[in-house]
Amino acid sequence: MNTRRVHLCLTVFCVLGALSAAGAATNPEARQCTPETTPAAADNSGRTVISSVPWVPVVGGEKVIYGTDNRIDVYQETDAGRKKLAGSVCALLSTSQLTPISGGGWHISTSAYRYSGLPACAGEPFGDQPTAAFCTGFLVGSDIVATAGHCYDASDYSGVRFVFGFEMKDASTPTLDVADNQVYTGVELLGRQRNSSTGLDYSVIRLDRAVTAPGATVLTIRRTGTVPLATTVGVIGYPSGLPEKIAFGGTTHVSDNTAAGYFVANLDTYGGNSGSPVFNAATGVVEGILVRGNADFVANGGCFVSNKLPDNTVDAEQVSKATTFVQFVPEPAGKGEISLDHGVYSCTGSLGITLSDANASGAQQVTVTSGIGDTETVALAETAAGSHTFTGSLALTARLTSRSVRRRYSIRSEIVIIFR
Repeated sequence: MNTRRVHLCLTVFCVLGALSAAGAATNPEARQCTPETTPAAADNSGRTVISSVPWVPVVGGEKVIYGTDNRIDVYQETDAGRKKLAGSVCALLSTSQLTPISGGGWHISTSAYRYSGLPACAGEPFGDQPTAAFCTGFLVGSDIVATAGHCYDASDYSGVRFVFGFEMKDASTPTLDVADNQVYTGVELLGRQRNSSTGLDYSVIRLDRAVTAPGATVLTIRRTGTVPLATTVGVIGYPSGLPEKIAFGGTTHVSDNTAAGYFVANLDTYGGNSGSPVFNAATGVVEGILVRGNADFVANGGCFVSNKLPDNTVDAEQVSKATTFVQFVPEPAGKGEISLDHGVYSCTGSLGITLSDANASGAQQVTVTSGIGDTETVALAETAAGSHTFTGSLALTARLTSRSVRRRYSIRSEIVIIFR
């Protein structure tokens, strides 16, 4: 059992009154995460093919999401943590889709949303948005991205770019101009597998420089163990090449984890999501890479609609486990983070403590010292095996008041807790 020391600086603001409100198939290789029913849906590599039809902006309201489709645009996300995760996810684009802008930056050329040459039916979510990305990637090191093995290999250095920030600004406005610090080139393939026998499908790529795109931070990936059955998961990426989407659903969970190289979950994913990070919904840890799935669309007369399957579908989406490529991702050198669950507490409530540290494993302890000399030891339990996130709580009395959290090797934030 490891012990961590936390010092709490206290200032008393405790007065009488109420507390104010505050805030796998037989051949896994055959099930690429792209529509399979027509040759036009994907090329021989399994990558999503972007249509040749130009995208024309359409003025109109947002589409209705039917059934269990949990996809939303980044601007619609109200969970700050998930919105932060989205900043570390990038689109894989052909260099032919990027045009230099005078004075700096790049313009993204897009196409209309099409399936087998057909437009989206009325009411199909995001049917009037543009497409550009053939796959998805995500940041696992300061200059390292991961994606699916069928999305990127050593022949792609000159022809593919990793682009951060391709998303909708609002219901009708895509971000089509990006800065130089949002576009990166692969220069070294650190590791790659695309194996039909094991189902392994990943690429880990070193970029030409460290990523400084706005909001992009290195994601935490599972390094040991395996994600338990029934764990709620979510995905962030570029379904069908559309601007970035976030998809977390209350009934989206791990349904099978018997294969050594991948697990199965009922994720709302499409072609273009290949390479997307699949997150543990509770911890934000990357559990794996989305690589394969069922057919995405069905033709409906002169248009297409999403293929809707029940949540309990056995043969659902397949995800390469993070532990299969972790050897190519260096251990983070940063110091862990510790945070409290609220900014305001009652004098007799409880204080929730969360420790996130990729270098920590097993049970943890923190020592809490108040400004008036009280010392408490709090045991923290890991939220899930290999998550590197630990939580615990401390009962408060009137002597515990406002505080800031400091670790012996890192000062993360100043938090004022006011009692009244």
